[in-house]
Amino acid sequence: MGGMYDYFQDFPEENPANWLNDRYDPQGAEFKRKQEDKIAKDCASFRKKIKDKIEKHAPKGNLMQNKIKNTNWAFIDYENVGTLEGINFDLYERILIFCGPKNTKLNLGSTVTSSLIKLEIIKLKTSGANNLDFHIAYYLGIFAKEAEKNIEFHIITKDNGYNGLIRLSSKSHNQLLL
Repeated sequence: MGGMYDYFQDFPEENPANWLNDRYDPQGAEFKRKQEDKIAKDCASFRKKIKDKIEKHAPKGNLMQNKIKNTNWAFIDYENVGTLEGINFDLYERILIFCGPKNTKLNLGSTVTSSLIKLEIIKLKTSGANNLDFHIAYYLGIFAKEAEKNIEFHIITKDNGYNGLIRLSSKSHNQLLL
């Protein structure tokens, strides 16, 4: 059948997951991913413990109970949307912004958030047809495998090319929304 998996098997140097610090280093990249995964799992476990303690000790109707963070993660196709204006950051625990090499500035608009979030900017160095889309799909696959089951993934884009991925993800344990 072929596809991206077979392509990356034949040409591992083309797989962005095998690069670390602008050089081809599959072992180093794998080690870094494992470290990041461990940190993410530890953080998720810690957040759950804190949330459980807050829920246990906070009386009903307490403001603290209403401040418990949503477990939504946003994957923003910045190359496609061009601005962060109008995105409600308070809906997200984690936001990943994917930028192409031509995106030299981020337009935050009047974006405001009332709580801390993990904001990551993934700047791609190469361009090409659907390059950024493939990176988003790659990260979604990694996180779908590693993230807690209650986390919803939201793709923020104007691109309709993710519909097949959304149908496929309905078989996974994480919900994927466009």
